[in-house]
This record gives sequence, C-alpha cells and structure tokens, in this order.
Amino acid sequence: MKKALSFFLVVLLLFSLASCQDQVSCQEILTKLLAVSGEDTEGSGSVFFKGAEEGENGYFSPEMIDTMYGEDAGKRYFSKIQDFSVYVSGRVPGELAVFRCYSYSDRDVIAEMCLQRADSIKVTLRDSEYAEKAESIQVIIYRRYVVFSFTDAPRKVEDKFKALV
Repeated sequence: MKKALSFFLVVLLLFSLASCQDQVSCQEILTKLLAVSGEDTEGSGSVFFKGAEEGENGYFSPEMIDTMYGEDAGKRYFSKIQDFSVYVSGRVPGELAVFRCYSYSDRDVIAEMCLQRADSIKVTLRDSEYAEKAESIQVIIYRRYVVFSFTDAPRKVEDKFKALV
C-alpha cells in the first residue's frame, strides 16, 4: 500500500511540474527567440508585452494593435490571449511575436490573425528588397502558443521555440 501511495505521489508531482511549464512568460520566451532570430535588436525596435501600463515602455496601445492586426483587433483577438510579447524592428522590416492563448480554440483564431498579418506584410513588401524575407514568414502553432516569425532566421526561431516549450 505504501509503495502504491508513493508511486501515486510521484506521478502527481510530475504532472504538477509539467503544468508549471506554462508559467514562463511570453516576454522571456521572446527574449530567447530574438537571440537566435538574426534580427539586429541593439537599440532598434520596440518590445510590447501584456501587463505594460499606458505611458510605460512596452505598452501595446489599442491603436498599434489595430494598425498591425486589423480594426477592433483588441476586442476580436487580444481578449483570447492570456499572455503576449511582440517585437517590431525599427530599422528594417521584421517582427517576432509570442502569444499564449487561453484555449486551443483561441489559439486557432490567433493563428488566423497572424496569417492575415503575414499576408498583409507580403503584399506590402512584394516589390521591395525585403520580398524574399517576407515570403519566409512563419506562423508556428504549438500547444496553446502561436509564434509569428518575420525574421532573418525563421527556422532557428522555430527550433529554439520548440526546445523552450
């Protein structure tokens, strides 16, 4: 009986440790992804994250959300997002975003939002020197996460993300 109880407690502990894995913030994940993205983040670009208050660095204003993801995106999409962090390059076109959704069905809606963003970028940059980079945009879906990668090294971003989560 003691062995069965001990085994049960060990299994319960393993499950609780696995559930803690979701506690890593999207901002932390984004920072690690930026390190392998090939993007020049030194002093150029902005990072936005959930929880930043208006007037603080990192505040993702409703206007900016609507500009990037479409009219009323804050209500339509961001109400389905539990945590997020978004990097937008300030020098050359480039973006990297990590979204953790409340549910798997919410994740599908956010993935669609990211695919629409990818299409918008591709159309905008189709006749520019960044057209090839735009064609390599990836939307990565894993568990309750969606990652939008418009970077110089999208494959490295995907591999690093899967290793982190």
